[in-house]
Amino acid sequence: LEVCFVPAEPIKPPCIQIVLAEIHKAQSFVKLMAYSYSLDAVTAALCAAVRKGVSCEILMDKKSTRFKYTVVQLEKFTSCGGKAYVDNSSVPIAHNKIMMIDNTTVTTGSINWSNNGFYKNAENMIILRNESVFYDYMNYYNTRMKNSVPFKNFILHEYIDTCKIDLCDRDEYYLF
Repeated sequence: LEVCFVPAEPIKPPCIQIVLAEIHKAQSFVKLMAYSYSLDAVTAALCAAVRKGVSCEILMDKKSTRFKYTVVQLEKFTSCGGKAYVDNSSVPIAHNKIMMIDNTTVTTGSINWSNNGFYKNAENMIILRNESVFYDYMNYYNTRMKNSVPFKNFILHEYIDTCKIDLCDRDEYYLF
């Protein structure tokens, strides 16, 4: 068990440093569940993991995929071979901030996968290394995946629907 906070405490490493180190140590897979995702450092670390043969997946909240910074990062991630999905279930918000690595490690807490989450807000994260807890989170992930769709399929549909309601020209929306 390990904890970290934002802003970082002087005697502990920053949360982003811990997350990047955990991704770097991954040997089999990394599965990330995100409400908000826009942090280039995490995308770069996941892409480096993909290049060394680690299977990496991101499961996103559907409403968050309307924001250009999220779409840019997911495009980078899928371009390097990562797999991105969108929780397309009936829940209003998939407000998850979870990462699962190699059947042993889970990170969770209040930190969104964003610059604000890791560098600006008051946030917390817990790093659990417990097989039983890991499998509880993995079962939750698998349940959420049952109602997911590939990011590439979802984003085109969302873009078309967004344009129908005249939101295409707003700066925060990603324009193809």
